Amino acid sequence: MGSGNQTANSLYGNSVKRIAIEKDKSIYKLNRAIQCNPYKTIELLNKIVCSKEEYTKALQIVKDINDGKYISDDEVVKAAYGSLIMSYNSMRSGYRELDEKRKRKIFSSIPEVVLGLSGAWKDVKIINGDFMDYPQYWTAGRDTFVFADVPYEKKKRGANDGRKNAGYICDWTEKEQEQFIDFVIEAQKSENPSNVMICANIPLDEEGNLRDMESDYYNQRLLKSGFRLVVVEKRNASVANKRGKRKPVAEVVYINYHNILGKWSEHEYYDYEDIWKEV
Repeated sequence: MGSGNQTANSLYGNSVKRIAIEKDKSIYKLNRAIQCNPYKTIELLNKIVCSKEEYTKALQIVKDINDGKYISDDEVVKAAYGSLIMSYNSMRSGYRELDEKRKRKIFSSIPEVVLGLSGAWKDVKIINGDFMDYPQYWTAGRDTFVFADVPYEKKKRGANDGRKNAGYICDWTEKEQEQFIDFVIEAQKSENPSNVMICANIPLDEEGNLRDMESDYYNQRLLKSGFRLVVVEKRNASVANKRGKRKPVAEVVYINYHNILGKWSEHEYYDYEDIWKEV
């Protein structure tokens, strides 16, 4: 759920122990609440107030809990979800008050979102920590899947690179990005590397094309270490750009395996090299 979330999971059902590692304490507590008591969590989330003041308060709670301050679990759960939905719906364009239609849509979807996540978290061990402290999950063999959605640099946050986005609670420096890549490449050299998917630091422009590929640390090193670039397109969703055209919602990822192309669930996977050849 958002940048900084790292999971280790099985691609092939429940035969392998399933692990999720989340460094952000607020997201960890939210996911544990959803996992352990989804119906109570739905009641809590329905009490969220969507306003600029509540958004600011939620972000402060998220910061405080990650700084080690004591805050009740109920308050943390509300703040974690509230900061996520308000950031997604408002902060990316500078905070704006949500109209009633948008608020109704947000709150009407809470039961579906929570119950869906509750099912996904079933039998998953959720750990509050840094995924680089658990190298055993990166070298567990090809029946284990590792997904990493790591923090971006400030300048790699989309079309409006220069704009501060308070929806993110942390950033990675160039040095931290390089340390992460060193970690991944070292795991890739092991006798039993896991299947790995990593969100790329490559933004999409308004037409849905990749840009600034040459400046991406991952592109320069991972493609030389057994990874390839894949575009994941969500088939049932699209967004409008400034020209009023609709384009699919897509994510750019690196993978070190070769059995994912085509349709899976509601997503479509494309090898970027194949797309490039067709252009």
